Formats: sequence, structure tokens, C-alpha cells
Amino acid sequence: MQSIGSWLRGIAFMCLTLTSCAYTGDNGNPIERSLSWYSYIGGEDIRAACRAGGPDRYRFVYNGNYELQIRAYDLTPILDGAELTARARGRSGQINQFSFDEPFGPWSLQRASVALSNAEASQIATALGTAAAAAPPAAGQSLQSYEFYWIVTGCSGGQFGLWIFRWPKMDIDNLAFVPLLLEHDSTGVPFQKTRQIEGMKANAFGIKINDAGDGLATW
Repeated sequence: MQSIGSWLRGIAFMCLTLTSCAYTGDNGNPIERSLSWYSYIGGEDIRAACRAGGPDRYRFVYNGNYELQIRAYDLTPILDGAELTARARGRSGQINQFSFDEPFGPWSLQRASVALSNAEASQIATALGTAAAAAPPAAGQSLQSYEFYWIVTGCSGGQFGLWIFRWPKMDIDNLAFVPLLLEHDSTGVPFQKTRQIEGMKANAFGIKINDAGDGLATW
């Protein structure tokens, strides 16, 4: 019998190939997340709204081996600062999170939000800039679900950007923005650091950055 996890991955892949499942809101629910995950991590909504004179926005997504951990952080402007929304889960399909009231609990992301000052938000943006300066070009990169990587999208000064930080090519545990995000993360989900893990390729799926380096390729 096909597992729910495999079914969700299949739906997400279909959405990528058909380019028909655009992210429009919260991605905490696993069904909504499966239908729009690729759009979400590619920052399509951020790119569509990015324009000169518009607000700066950033999205940080951590793939800590997809079966073991997913984390996502949205940094959006609010009056006198920014809101940082954190979402995270540990191992996909942990049965101890199942209940008949919430049958998709094992696949859901815990969510927590916090208001940041302008100074705190600027610190995160500056840390991203520091990390981005040392990152290889994102264009054409292929990433597998069993890997450890960060994919970051953002709009700053009316310019959209996409950056890939991938282990072991980069020491992604010590990227400048990581401790700042974790400092404000109250989801209660422990952070999974990079490490070698065997036997995780059987149900793997991948993403590829397009040749322009500003979104996910469709294939």
C-alpha cells in the first residue's frame, strides 16, 4: 500500500510539473503544503510581489534530510519592525503525533510567530548577505530530499534573489543567519544538524534550480 508520505510527495511533484499549485498562504497543513510546497520554497509569491519601493521580505527553508526535518521561516515587515513566522517538524510521519482528531498531525509543521524590531530584522538580512557572498551560484543546482541544505528567497530593494547553501560544500550549520533564526524560534522542534545518514535514498525526490537562478525548474 502506498504510504501517505509517498502520496504527498507524488502530489507535490505533479504540481511542480504542471506549475499549477501556487502557494497563496499558510503551509502548515500537510495537504496544502504538498500542493504548494514547490511554489513555496521557490518563493513564487515573493517574486510576484517584488517591486521597486515595495517591502523587503525573506523566506528561509531548511531541508535537514526531508524525512527527518523541515524548517521554514518567513520574515515579513510590520509596523515598526517585522514578523518572523517559524514552522518546523521532526521526522515525517511520527506515529506518536497521530490522533483521530488530527490524523495528519505526524506530517504537520509546528508554527510560532514573534515580532522583531527593525534592528533585529536588519541583523538577519545582513547575516544573509554575509552568507550569500560566499555561496556558489544557485543556477542549475540539483538538490535531493535526503540532503541537508538551505534554500533562501527574498525581495530586497525591489530585486528578487534566490540562494542555495548546501552541505558538505558549505558549513551550513554555522551560516551567519542560522543562530539568529533559531534564537527567535519557539516551535519547540530541535534543530537537526548536518551529518552523514545512510539508507535514505529509496523514497527520495529532487528539485532543480532553473538556469536563471531565480526559481525552480520544471521537468
